[in-house]
Parts: sequence; C-alpha cells; structure tokens
Amino acid sequence: EAALAALARTHRPELERRAHNLRGAAWFALGELRAAQDAFDRAAALAADAGDVLLLARAMYNLGAIAGLRGSPRAALSYYQLSLAAYQRAGHEIGLAETSHNVAIAYRDLGHLDVADDYERRTIAYATAAGNARLVAMARTGRAELQLRRGDAPLAATAARLAAEAFAALPDPVGEADALRLVGVARLA
Repeated sequence: EAALAALARTHRPELERRAHNLRGAAWFALGELRAAQDAFDRAAALAADAGDVLLLARAMYNLGAIAGLRGSPRAALSYYQLSLAAYQRAGHEIGLAETSHNVAIAYRDLGHLDVADDYERRTIAYATAAGNARLVAMARTGRAELQLRRGDAPLAATAARLAAEAFAALPDPVGEADALRLVGVARLA
C-alpha cells in the first residue's frame, strides 16, 4: 500500500499499473479473493485507459481465475474471452496457451466436453509454438481428464501416464503428481 502511494507521486503510470496487478497477485496468494479482485479490477481499468494490452490480458486472466475459484465458470469464461482477445492482439503465445487451458477447464466444468477438448488442443498448439513443454503437459493432462469424463478410462489412463512422464522429464513434481492421480482414477474406473 505504501509503495502504491509513492508510485502515484512519481508520475510513472506504467509502474503504478504493474503494482496494482502485483498487489492483486499477493492478495490472491494469501487467499484474499475480494481484495485481489479489487486490485485486478483497478489494474485492468488503468491498463485499458493506457492501452497496455498485455497487462489488460493478465488482469482479465486473473479475474477469470478468481471467478473460477468461486465456482462461476460462466463468469470465468467472460473474463478469459477478454484475456484471449488481448493476448491475440499482442501476439503473446504463452498467454494464449495459459488462458486457453483455463477456458477448457471452465467448459469442462460446464459439461461442454467437445468445446473443452478443442481449447486443450489450442493450448497444445500455442504452447508448442512457444516452446513451453510444461503447458503442453498440462493440456495433455486436461485432455486425459476429458477422456475419462467421456467414459474412455483406458485411453485416459494412457494419456495421463504420458503426461506424467512429460512432467517428470521437466521436472515438475506437482504436475507429475496430478497426472499420476488421474492415472489412478482412470485405472480404478
């Protein structure tokens, strides 16, 4: 809060915008979703006024994440669509991949499995183009989850095992654990 007050006096609006977004990230990490939403809303408004497309995209993404955590996939989709448009305008493939993955999760939660699968495929394409193996593995885990929900447990188990191996090679033990959890659920099914 003190840093924001000091930044307001420096007449460096780009730093002030970033500080509001970082403030939101800090509140988000602490689980203070209302304060995080307020900070991201402020960052988004300042970014929109300044034409800062990347910060606007990130703020919309963060607001979508909050909506998703609150159990509002439709609201999350609204924010994510704005984020996708801004990332597309900026040509930011990592942002497009991250956001497409979360769009897939929201559609999955709404029961639109084919649309969710399309977004996971987009995630893989963007992440591959950006050279981000972690996001590719995340999307593959997401696709395995969709295969399980469609009733194809053997395919889901195999796809999740391959995703776990990709995470292990990175290494990303959290991603690997999530994929292995899905292997177990699929095998149980």
